[in-house]
Amino acid sequence: MAKKRARKLFSLTRRTAVLAAAAVIVLGVLGYWAWHHKNSSGAATNTSTTAPYVNLNPATNQEKQAADANKNAIVNQQNQSNNSASSSGKRSVTPFITSASASSVKAYVNGVIEDGGTCTATFTQGYTTKTFTSSGVANATNTVCTPISVSGLTGGDWSLVVSYSSATAAGSSAALNVKV
Repeated sequence: MAKKRARKLFSLTRRTAVLAAAAVIVLGVLGYWAWHHKNSSGAATNTSTTAPYVNLNPATNQEKQAADANKNAIVNQQNQSNNSASSSGKRSVTPFITSASASSVKAYVNGVIEDGGTCTATFTQGYTTKTFTSSGVANATNTVCTPISVSGLTGGDWSLVVSYSSATAAGSSAALNVKV
């Protein structure tokens, strides 16, 4: 009888273990399915609503015409600004200051490519004005002012304006504050 009881107990324990293992497997599969279903459907929804649309189709005739019209407008605007004349009949240009110190000023002039113009650096502090000049030299894309030598500035803040003048063009830069 002890053998029967041991066999029955062993059979009951084995049956419980098999049922428990089956339950764990079923719960694991259901849990994985739920997790995968949630992540895959959420990712698909998020991607479709947040991804920007990029049109990779060739340009339509209307888009080509609009682009050509825009290009022509830009060219016309540049031609008008290049051909604009000041009251002296000279083309209006704007010098750009690339560096400035108590000893030198460097600048270039867009819109004109020529030798022989005059670059003038004017420093102003209160009622004091100091002026220094150099010549303009043509390079491949603009006119460069040869470095303008500066001397005699006292300490403090000076306002610097570079102007350019030639037989065909004239203009002044924006003011730049220079600390000496």
